[in-house]
Amino acid sequence: MTYKTGTVALVTGAGRGIGRATALELARRGADVVLVARSVFQLEETALAVRALGRRALVLPIDLVDGPAVHGLIDQVEQIFGPVVILINNAALVGPLGSSWMLDSAEWERTLYVNLTVPFLLVRRVIPAMLAGGWGRIVNVSSGIVQSPAKHIGAYVVSKAALDMLTRQLALELAQTNVTITSVYPGLVDTRMSATVRRQAVLVEMASTMQQLYENGEFSQPEVPARLIAALVSTVQTVYNGQIIDIQSELGQTLLAG
Repeated sequence: MTYKTGTVALVTGAGRGIGRATALELARRGADVVLVARSVFQLEETALAVRALGRRALVLPIDLVDGPAVHGLIDQVEQIFGPVVILINNAALVGPLGSSWMLDSAEWERTLYVNLTVPFLLVRRVIPAMLAGGWGRIVNVSSGIVQSPAKHIGAYVVSKAALDMLTRQLALELAQTNVTITSVYPGLVDTRMSATVRRQAVLVEMASTMQQLYENGEFSQPEVPARLIAALVSTVQTVYNGQIIDIQSELGQTLLAG
């Protein structure tokens, strides 16, 4: 599917990793892309690459911890580019690390805000325009780690598990419309976040296992999950609404191959 002129996609965490790769993949398919992250320099690099593909890029350097900035984000986009019809909730925090009952409550709340509340706020703001326009696609980038508890990374695990439930809840409410929402498990990807996890002594077994897998070449590049995400938001089908799609699953591989 090639997007019609004026299709606007918003990607959080678009300065690097999966977010950057997804922004470029959407631009290749004809979307204009709104790039959201903290680093102006990285966003500008992504924007240059988007524009080189012949699409418009809007750089919005926003710290997603900043509540007022998040609340005003979609208004700003609509004034410049128009309604957002593709939303990729990719940005996330992995910390704080440690035994859950010992974590700083402010850091815990910060992670849940960025990983869960920000996607909710953005979804809440874009869905009315999607419904009015008769089409919309939302992807929440989650993690397969939610399939079981993991020591010392509780804030991240809990926030991503809740994000999956948010996907299911919204999908139920969006049934019978042409607006869909899915969650994606991108698998092991060579990003700054995964590199950070591999260096964390407090994670012990997880860090060691991930480092071994990395050395064995088991990590993919960000362009791989980006293709899966783009496939989901490019389809005219609504059958994926509410699904949690692991990139390693048969469905995930089928979507990649298609």
